[in-house]
Amino acid sequence: MSLVGLGIDVGGTKIKGICMDEEGRVLAEANVATGNGSCEEEVLGNLFTVIDTLLNAGGATSIGIGCAGPVDPILQIAAVAPNIAFLRNYPLGRVVEGRYGIPTRIENDVKVAALGELYFGQGMRVQDFVLVTLGTGIGGTIVHEGKLLRGVGNAAGEIGHLTLERFGPQCGCGKQGCYEALASGTAIRRSFLYALGRGRHSKLSILPSEEIDAVKIAEAAREGDRLAIEVFEVSAFYTGLALSYLVGLLNPQRIIIGGGMSAALDLMWEKIQDTLTLHTMDYPLRQVEVVPSGLGNRAGVLGAAMMSIRTIRPENR
Repeated sequence: MSLVGLGIDVGGTKIKGICMDEEGRVLAEANVATGNGSCEEEVLGNLFTVIDTLLNAGGATSIGIGCAGPVDPILQIAAVAPNIAFLRNYPLGRVVEGRYGIPTRIENDVKVAALGELYFGQGMRVQDFVLVTLGTGIGGTIVHEGKLLRGVGNAAGEIGHLTLERFGPQCGCGKQGCYEALASGTAIRRSFLYALGRGRHSKLSILPSEEIDAVKIAEAAREGDRLAIEVFEVSAFYTGLALSYLVGLLNPQRIIIGGGMSAALDLMWEKIQDTLTLHTMDYPLRQVEVVPSGLGNRAGVLGAAMMSIRTIRPENR
């Protein structure tokens, strides 16, 4: 029997999905806005719309779902999902499986993205790698000997919450000085707006603050805007520093950088490499390769789909 899996990525702003066969061929795609994250009925309705569309296009023998925040993949519970308030200790996997009668698995979104890299991307034929996702926040996942390294609570790899500055800015997790609070897209925007408020000049100074985001700041940096270049260099420094910790602790063969902000790696690459070299012992440094993801924002849905298929046919893991 040929197996077909649905891969769903439940994000704070969009729900994306694909229908894929076990050979990795994408048969259909669908996406909708997530809706009001505080409204269970609205978000689930939009999720079901994506699933219904994909089932009508190709059917499925399994469903895999990635969502942000801590996930219990055994109990199929989303513990906490940023920007989707009702997903607190919520049995999302069981709700979906109960509605459709199709075996369903849920997993943390960065972990399914790492599976996408493992099966289809820069992690193919690599036994030990780390995926770091740079975006609104910063996430990470460790793959060791070809398998996800989970930790006792499925929370291993949360690189975004390494403390890099003892008295640094407040992070959404409640701590101070986290890598995420210093280098994410959110941090870049905050630092840029702070500098404008202190009198620094930028070509973006004419825009209302609500119209300025990391994408516009990256565009300005490419056009030579000094302030925009500086905030990306700060993000790159902290990224290189965080990667040096990963290399020293884990000795991976490869570090893959993905997420929405990886589109701005051209602004950060040299500083990341220089900082990594400066703060890492030579021996493990010579063994690691730092590469950008080639899958873009499709890593999560590809990984979720294959995760579900390999749950049905575990001998192919």
